Amino acid sequence: MIVLEGIVYQATVDGRIYRVPNNLTTPFAIVTYFDRDNVIATVEPMNLTAFTTTMKLISIPAQQKPYPTLSETATYQSIY
Repeated sequence: MIVLEGIVYQATVDGRIYRVPNNLTTPFAIVTYFDRDNVIATVEPMNLTAFTTTMKLISIPAQQKPYPTLSETATYQSIY
C-alpha cells in the first residue's frame, strides 16, 4: 500500500502499481509520514542529474487459510 497525497495505490507482486478503488479493504495497515532526508542549500547553479528519486517496493502475495506468519510470508516477498 502506498499513500501519496491522499490517494491509495497497491504495489502487486508482479511490480505493477494500481490506484485502489474506494471499496477495497485490507485487514491491517499502518500509514506514516516521511520527511526528506537531506536539504542542500546553495547559491551557485547545480547539476541535478546526479540526484535521483528512488522508492523500494516490497509486496507479498494474497494469503489463504491457514494463514502463515509474517516471517514465513517474508521469505517469498517480491522486492522492486
